[in-house]
Amino acid sequence: MRALSFQLADHQSLLKLGVGTGLICDRLLEVSGAGLRIAGIDHTETMLAQARIRLGGRARLVRQNILDKTTSSAFDAAYWRRMTKPGR
Repeated sequence: MRALSFQLADHQSLLKLGVGTGLICDRLLEVSGAGLRIAGIDHTETMLAQARIRLGGRARLVRQNILDKTTSSAFDAAYWRRMTKPGR
Protein backbone atom coordinates (compact mmCIF):
# COMPACT_ATOMS: atom_id res chain seq x y z
CA MET A 1 0.00 0.00 0.00
CA ARG A 2 2.89 2.36 0.69
CA ALA A 3 4.18 1.78 -2.85
CA LEU A 4 0.82 2.83 -4.29
CA SER A 5 0.71 5.81 -1.94
CA PHE A 6 4.19 6.81 -3.15
CA GLN A 7 3.02 6.64 -6.78
CA LEU A 8 0.08 8.87 -5.88
CA ALA A 9 2.22 11.42 -4.04
CA ASP A 10 1.80 14.12 -6.70
CA HIS A 11 -1.88 13.40 -7.20
CA GLN A 12 -4.73 15.03 -5.30
CA SER A 13 -7.70 13.01 -6.49
CA LEU A 14 -8.20 9.31 -7.13
CA LEU A 15 -11.02 7.37 -8.74
CA LYS A 16 -11.20 3.87 -7.24
CA LEU A 17 -12.94 1.56 -9.70
CA GLY A 18 -14.74 -1.27 -7.94
CA VAL A 19 -14.45 0.20 -4.46
CA GLY A 20 -15.98 -2.89 -2.82
CA THR A 21 -15.95 -2.67 0.97
CA GLY A 22 -13.62 0.34 0.92
CA LEU A 23 -10.66 -1.50 2.44
CA ILE A 24 -8.09 -0.25 -0.09
CA CYS A 25 -9.42 3.31 0.14
CA ASP A 26 -9.21 3.15 3.92
CA ARG A 27 -5.58 2.03 3.80
CA LEU A 28 -4.68 4.66 1.20
CA LEU A 29 -6.21 7.40 3.31
CA GLU A 30 -4.26 6.17 6.33
CA VAL A 31 -0.88 6.28 4.59
CA SER A 32 -1.38 9.27 2.30
CA GLY A 33 -2.75 11.80 4.76
CA ALA A 34 -5.51 14.33 4.30
CA GLY A 35 -4.36 15.60 0.91
CA LEU A 36 -5.90 12.79 -1.15
CA ARG A 37 -9.54 12.99 -2.27
CA ILE A 38 -11.06 9.66 -3.24
CA ALA A 39 -14.20 8.84 -5.19
CA GLY A 40 -15.18 5.20 -5.44
CA ILE A 41 -17.68 3.49 -7.71
CA ASP A 42 -19.17 0.04 -7.43
CA HIS A 43 -22.27 -1.56 -8.90
CA THR A 44 -23.19 -3.49 -5.75
CA GLU A 45 -25.20 -1.67 -3.11
CA THR A 46 -24.23 -4.17 -0.39
CA MET A 47 -20.54 -3.44 -1.01
CA LEU A 48 -21.15 0.30 -0.98
CA ALA A 49 -23.03 -0.02 2.31
CA GLN A 50 -19.97 -1.66 3.86
CA ALA A 51 -17.70 0.99 2.33
CA ARG A 52 -19.88 3.77 3.77
CA ILE A 53 -19.54 2.26 7.23
CA ARG A 54 -15.77 1.83 6.87
CA LEU A 55 -15.03 5.22 5.28
CA GLY A 56 -17.69 7.47 6.73
CA GLY A 57 -17.49 10.75 4.85
CA ARG A 58 -13.82 10.41 3.88
CA ALA A 59 -14.62 9.32 0.31
CA ARG A 60 -17.39 10.00 -2.18
CA LEU A 61 -19.11 6.73 -3.06
CA VAL A 62 -21.35 6.19 -6.10
CA ARG A 63 -23.37 3.17 -7.21
CA GLN A 64 -22.49 2.68 -10.85
CA ASN A 65 -21.17 0.08 -13.27
CA ILE A 66 -17.55 0.90 -14.10
CA LEU A 67 -18.29 0.25 -17.76
CA ASP A 68 -20.83 3.09 -17.69
CA LYS A 69 -18.72 5.70 -15.89
CA THR A 70 -20.55 8.97 -16.30
CA THR A 71 -19.16 11.11 -13.50
CA SER A 72 -18.37 14.61 -14.67
CA SER A 73 -15.45 14.96 -12.27
CA ALA A 74 -11.86 14.81 -13.43
CA PHE A 75 -9.31 12.76 -11.50
CA ASP A 76 -5.53 12.78 -11.34
CA ALA A 77 -5.42 8.98 -11.22
CA ALA A 78 -7.60 5.90 -11.35
CA TYR A 79 -6.99 2.57 -9.64
CA TRP A 80 -8.45 -0.89 -10.10
CA ARG A 81 -7.36 -4.14 -8.56
CA ARG A 82 -9.22 -7.38 -8.83
CA MET A 83 -9.34 -9.22 -5.55
CA THR A 84 -9.19 -12.95 -5.99
CA LYS A 85 -9.52 -15.86 -3.64
CA PRO A 86 -6.49 -18.08 -3.06
CA GLY A 87 -6.27 -20.89 -5.62
CA ARG A 88 -7.85 -18.89 -8.43
